[in-house]
Amino acid sequence: MAVDKKRSDLFNGSGYPDPTAYACILKENDLEKKCSLLIKVVKTVIELSGFEVVGRIVIRDKKSGRLFK
Repeated sequence: MAVDKKRSDLFNGSGYPDPTAYACILKENDLEKKCSLLIKVVKTVIELSGFEVVGRIVIRDKKSGRLFK
């Protein structure tokens, strides 16, 4: 039987529901998806402008201070 990954994050290692941790996991996953999309958009705009990225793009989330590369 296949385990639904999103659903399995709801439970802790002991098998009990942990809604607080689950909410944090969902929030972090959303932030990572948002960041990934932003970097893709920036790279596309650079490419369409006739330029190319020659180094790593690093961005920081203003709210959390987390760096994304």
